[in-house]
Amino acid sequence: MNIAIYTLGCKVNQYETAAMERELTARGHTLVPFEGPADACIINTCTVTAVSDKKSRQMIRRARKQSPGAVVAVCGCYPQTHPEDVKGLDVDLIAGTGDRMKFLDLLEQAAHEKEPVVNLDEALCRRTFEVLPAGGLSARTRAMLKVEDGCVNFCSYCIIPYARGPVRSLPLDAAVREVRRLRDGKYRSWAWTWGRTPAFVYERSGSFAGMPFRAACSARQGIVAEAAIDCPAVDGALAARLLNGARLCPEGFAEICGRLAGERGQELLELLL
Repeated sequence: MNIAIYTLGCKVNQYETAAMERELTARGHTLVPFEGPADACIINTCTVTAVSDKKSRQMIRRARKQSPGAVVAVCGCYPQTHPEDVKGLDVDLIAGTGDRMKFLDLLEQAAHEKEPVVNLDEALCRRTFEVLPAGGLSARTRAMLKVEDGCVNFCSYCIIPYARGPVRSLPLDAAVREVRRLRDGKYRSWAWTWGRTPAFVYERSGSFAGMPFRAACSARQGIVAEAAIDCPAVDGALAARLLNGARLCPEGFAEICGRLAGERGQELLELLL
């Protein structure tokens, strides 16, 4: 199938779209521009604000208008939190923020059977992190690696815990493996993505200290790592190591990046620095 994808929202959404693009290509499908005709249209939505909801609805309607005979598939935070709204938009497949590979299975099923499909779980019941391959969006040179999903802060103004569920983190071994693969691959830069990053560090070390940072994984390849962590404490030794590192880009430094304990944490830091 010729498949067009439109992504709204944060880097986590962009990361998940990139993973779906790679999987669709591996399955033999062809990615086409969203502005043109397609056999299937995927809209990866956002619901952080009322404006995000409006834009998500607009893109769903645009997909149906541009490709009347296409399978229109909607995933992401908007259908996860507002499923009834999406059901009223003439959509063939509705899914939320979980199990991206099953979503692609259902997309192929919807295209074959021509029957509407709804596949939504209860985000707050999730307990496992869905490991997806790191990489970049089609035609991009910056890759992304999601190390965490979800949040348990339940801020009064924020819908993320209901859209993404509780905090789950990428296993450290998998993080090391993906960082190494990105460093040795085609990407010139990469960015960490997450919902509430301190937990990724805390789960693995029992403590954390953090700040947004930019650090090259490999000066030879010009790869840049990017992170943003909201933490109350700073580890002096790590701060000195980061600030004095020859591979750091100084712009944007305001806080300090998190510490990962143990051999695998040390290995990840070596790859980053």
